[in-house]
Amino acid sequence: MIKRISQLLLLALAIHYIPKFCRSKTAGFTIPNIQSHLAYNSDWEVANPPLPEIFNQSFSYFSAGGQCYVFLSEDGNYVLKFFKHHQRRLPFLVEYLPLPAKWAAKREKQRARRLKKLQRDYRSYKLAIEQLEEETGLLYVHLNQTTDLKKSARIIDKLNITHRVPLDQVGFIVQKRASLALPHLSELIEAHDIPLAKSAIESVCNLILTRCEKGIYDEDAKIHRNFGFIDNRAILIDVGRLRPDPRRTDPKIQQADLFKITKRLDDYLSSMSPELSEHLHTYLQERIHD
Repeated sequence: MIKRISQLLLLALAIHYIPKFCRSKTAGFTIPNIQSHLAYNSDWEVANPPLPEIFNQSFSYFSAGGQCYVFLSEDGNYVLKFFKHHQRRLPFLVEYLPLPAKWAAKREKQRARRLKKLQRDYRSYKLAIEQLEEETGLLYVHLNQTTDLKKSARIIDKLNITHRVPLDQVGFIVQKRASLALPHLSELIEAHDIPLAKSAIESVCNLILTRCEKGIYDEDAKIHRNFGFIDNRAILIDVGRLRPDPRRTDPKIQQADLFKITKRLDDYLSSMSPELSEHLHTYLQERIHD
């Protein structure tokens, strides 16, 4: 009896911990997790530029965010982001298990919530490539399944396993690689390149105002994780929380956005370089009085 209980306990522990262990080693990435089973939706058609000629190189696992798995190109210049479609689907048993009416209704609500989130995210990606292409470094956004790309991406996962991913069959984003904003500024400060650092700070402010002037709101405009630099020009890295908002064209709201978003930047500069902090204050005043 004791032996039987021990075996059941070991089985329960294995069921609980093995999936966690696997996720820790793979970051949850699998090919099925990025495959889309969504029907074609004309609302997700995107006015893309031509697909960039960058798929003659491999892309290695780089990171994972809330919405995407991120792979870095061999030359270090591009990121390829695959949508986490498994997060938009219900677990297999929840999806297909016969349920009493009360629980079936809850399942439908959960399905509707996931679909609503996906639609919100897709609208944001479409908005980004069509209205903020330069401000995001986006090169391509692929939402619907297609048949005309006829290309595969060679990716290397966290376990160093190589996969071929047919791009027609998955949702993905191609974006220029950017360096995160605060580490980039740290490098400039450490190199005593104050003129370039001042230019970078001005670029952040200009990016925020440009986005506002286009009537777009960023629900996750965090300097430390969603702003970056390409050749010292500020861009938005995470494009999954954008939405149209005509109120952003109001100068008063633009001013509020500008000061709110740059607050963390100001705190950082105050500790790293009072001269640059003062420059930020001066430039903010110049821009709000333009």
